[in-house]
Amino acid sequence: MVVPPPSPTPVYLSSPGWQATSPSTTTEQDDSLGSSSQLCLAARMRSHALTRSLAFQRLGEPMEGSPPSSAGWFRTVFTMRGRALSGIVLPFTVINAVSVAWTCAAQLYLHDNKWDLPSNIESAYALIITTLGFLLVFRLNRAAKRYWDSREKWGKLVELGRLMACSACVHLDREQADAVCALTCLFAVATKQLLRSDSTIDVEQLAGIFTSADYVRKVASAAHPPLRVAAELRRVLADALAVDASTTAALGERRSTILRTLEGYLDGLVGQCGGMERIRSTPLPIVYVSHLRSYLLIALLLMPFVFEQSWLWGTIPTVALVSVAFLGVESAASECESPFQLRPNHLKMEAFCHALFENVSQILVDSLDDARHNPHPPETTNGENVHYKRAASMREM
Repeated sequence: MVVPPPSPTPVYLSSPGWQATSPSTTTEQDDSLGSSSQLCLAARMRSHALTRSLAFQRLGEPMEGSPPSSAGWFRTVFTMRGRALSGIVLPFTVINAVSVAWTCAAQLYLHDNKWDLPSNIESAYALIITTLGFLLVFRLNRAAKRYWDSREKWGKLVELGRLMACSACVHLDREQADAVCALTCLFAVATKQLLRSDSTIDVEQLAGIFTSADYVRKVASAAHPPLRVAAELRRVLADALAVDASTTAALGERRSTILRTLEGYLDGLVGQCGGMERIRSTPLPIVYVSHLRSYLLIALLLMPFVFEQSWLWGTIPTVALVSVAFLGVESAASECESPFQLRPNHLKMEAFCHALFENVSQILVDSLDDARHNPHPPETTNGENVHYKRAASMREM
């Protein structure tokens, strides 16, 4: 058996960021976690839960204010926030300026000099608008798929974070499990900041998890913060489940199995982050967007010239309504194809991170409660893992 060289003490286990919060600096105490609760991550997370919740609420505030899509008709119809109309101001202004100018000129000055349009011009224009509608539907469908794929990947990231925390609390000792859970939480926050191209991480999001902001700042300054956290997490797992010359063959095989499982969860976390990066950095090809917008602009600019003789003064409001409808659909697609910014229609990543943190906190507290009722360390003095002994005894029954 090849024995790996001993690794140095990981910085995340020896740095002040991992030291326990003293009772004098802890805002709340939870006696249900035992007399030594100040030394564990579970107590720190519960003590600072309100701070983290307020931090996530503050950071996600720009996304609030618009009603959910499941709200009633009147709430969704009469809201302006979340409609993403800022992206259509310029084309809307140009189209309607042309519409107003031509309608006024035709009705006030050119009524005696109008030319006769071909009788089938309106039918031909209707065909153009129909084709344009299909192109817009395709554009919107692609944006909706990218939005849902992003949401699905965030859901998978949260799921893998839960599995990582559960497995770590079962198979590792408390200090190692705390390290894994804390780094898992940091990975979620680092992914959120990377997707927003933000070079800083607000440390209040991690209140009670890292008692020093130095390590968080070091992660935030990395070229790819999630990969930096993943590398640290992989080293924690390697150190916790290391195999050396004194390890028995059976225990070495068991540790290798656990390590493969935990690294599988870690690989999944990195994969979900990479998938969202791919969505963010790969918009719809410019050839399609450019062609669609050019086609849309020309069609809407031609509308008053085609229908002014039929609609008269009604041309102005009709063109305005139609242009808002078509331009709004295109703007909605542009808004949702990369949903990672602080906008009302984008993913509420603060809520996802907060949900993961609450889940990890619950897992840690439950593991402490289980440890009180089953006061055995993960490994006995002879190196046997009590969890495997318990599982083996159940298999023999």
